[in-house]
Amino acid sequence: MRRLIIQILVGSIREGRKSLPVAQWVGERAALREEFQAELDDLADWSLPMLSFAKPPAMGLSDDATQRRWAAKIGAADGYIFVSPEYNHGSSAVLKNALDYLYAEWNRKPAAFVSFGNTGGARAVEHLRGVAIELRMAALGEAVHILDVGDKVTDGRFAGDGRDEKQLTLLFDSLAWWGRALSTAREWTVKANNPSNRRSARGNPMQPRLSGAAPRSQASKYPDCEESHPAHPQHGGVTLPTGHRVELVAEFQARPTVSPTTPGTKGRRA
Repeated sequence: MRRLIIQILVGSIREGRKSLPVAQWVGERAALREEFQAELDDLADWSLPMLSFAKPPAMGLSDDATQRRWAAKIGAADGYIFVSPEYNHGSSAVLKNALDYLYAEWNRKPAAFVSFGNTGGARAVEHLRGVAIELRMAALGEAVHILDVGDKVTDGRFAGDGRDEKQLTLLFDSLAWWGRALSTAREWTVKANNPSNRRSARGNPMQPRLSGAAPRSQASKYPDCEESHPAHPQHGGVTLPTGHRVELVAEFQARPTVSPTTPGTKGRRA
């Protein structure tokens, strides 16, 4: 079984930031897990300009080379760990901008959070959870809230205490479960949506099928989208005709039915 590609995003670029040593600590611990292939992605290396494209990312990518490089990077992952300080009751602007740059590439993947600052970065994590949900990620409840981060960084290296280590272990456990489940679901859905697979599996009771028209408001929400919404196959999503959805149907053949019972009698199979 292949390892899950987990990207650890360093969510601050300011001078003297603590997010880099914290993210490096997360990466070192993640490397010890056999489920993960961990990658450290420093937003300081990307220099993403403030989002200003006329075309919303939910309608597809623009012609901007930087956005397309960022999309290729993010689209390759199975899940994410966002390491962010808390600034003014929220996350950092640079991390929010990096999230806003894309849409489909984030979809149907788990998002975990490591934060620090006032109240252990709890309000930054709450902010990021809302953003992740809007981007159709599965925002995990488990998180690492680091207290007194400045006292735990020496010579550029972060050393978490027992509480930090325990929270990170719980986060990894949850991330591994959700990462595997959603990776399997994305792969299975793409295969199920392949017309040749649908034809070859005709009559299979576990075969997914196109069923029902989506509400008009959904069907016409992205009329100009070049890639079918919400995601396209190269990003682990689904390409469907507008106005349809994939419904995973498990039909039980020869399913026994039980007739109504009267007091003092046992149900009989119909």
